[in-house]
Amino acid sequence: MSNGPRGGIVSGTETEPCRVSVILPTYKESKNLEEMAVRIFRSLDGAGLEGECIVVDDDSGDGTEAVCSELAGTYNLRLIVRKGERGLSTAVLRGLREARGDVLVVMDADLSHPPEKICEMVRRVRDGAEFVLGSRYVEGGEIEEHWGLYRKLNSKVATGLACLLTNLKDPMSGFFCIPRSTWDRCRDLSPLGYKIALEILVKSGAKRTSEVPIFFSRRKYGESKMNLREQLLYLRHLGRLYRYRYPGEIELLAFLLVGSTGVVVDTIFYFLFQYLFGISHLVARAVSFFIAATWNWYWNRVVTFLQGGSPRFAFQWARFIAASTVSFLFNWGTYYLLTTRVPYFVVHKYVALLVGVVVGTTSNFTLSKYIVFREPEGRRAPT
Repeated sequence: MSNGPRGGIVSGTETEPCRVSVILPTYKESKNLEEMAVRIFRSLDGAGLEGECIVVDDDSGDGTEAVCSELAGTYNLRLIVRKGERGLSTAVLRGLREARGDVLVVMDADLSHPPEKICEMVRRVRDGAEFVLGSRYVEGGEIEEHWGLYRKLNSKVATGLACLLTNLKDPMSGFFCIPRSTWDRCRDLSPLGYKIALEILVKSGAKRTSEVPIFFSRRKYGESKMNLREQLLYLRHLGRLYRYRYPGEIELLAFLLVGSTGVVVDTIFYFLFQYLFGISHLVARAVSFFIAATWNWYWNRVVTFLQGGSPRFAFQWARFIAASTVSFLFNWGTYYLLTTRVPYFVVHKYVALLVGVVVGTTSNFTLSKYIVFREPEGRRAPT
């Protein structure tokens, strides 16, 4: 018998708290579990650490339950089978909630992550690290020579896209170790796809981070779960995390991008109405303004101000049109005053135009954020 009291298939089995909890999210990984368990507990025993292994399986139907039942006779191993629910990230969260350890380790069950590195990661947590990552891209880290150019490029691009969220070199890694205090600080967890480590890193607010070099191996059995859908989920997840970390900056950036597309829409319809339909430029200008403002209202509702999706479409649209009109008057009024009252701007009218645009945009953003798309009471945007 290894590592204290025997585990079991029933998740509610009561045992004494363990020092280290290792969470393995699985889906059709039964062929890898025996070797994983042997190597995990050999590593823990070799360092004199008590531990448990929690397998969270998404109802694989591949014999995982039988394998875990047999392993639980030798090791402190528990199996949690989730019915009607799929996804690596939510499986990890379930395992973390069930864990009894003071130090929590998450790793893949496909043998790509070396269990022999667990003890070094635990040691760094004990030395004060709030988040320790098993990394392929620090000195001493390696990738087994089976990755093609596409997969290497994909990994590097994904890592680069997260550069403003963390300075860790391998935030795409799924092998990480945290103290319970880091887990307890996590709030508003809403992961998408596979990158649960990045979710916990950002939302726990961990500052003292560390990376342990690992050799990333080829999986022995089964198939990789990575596909185009997961890559698109990662992009959505990244957007959520940036909005969580930099809420004001992302709102303003999204507002400016939507406004830029609105200028294009405004210009296209302005010329179409004149040259295709023979409408006077004054009427064309008024109609194109309303079309562009409607465009901006819709995309700001969908992309910029996620918390302000009022079901009263017509009322919200009318408020946005009013806010846009007021902001246009600020824009035009600033331009008029500068070019008629300030000698410098009489000569440099384009500078006055830019000042007017800045004033009008600031007004529009402020009115949109605090009046048009104001967050309803008791409602929050996804984070």
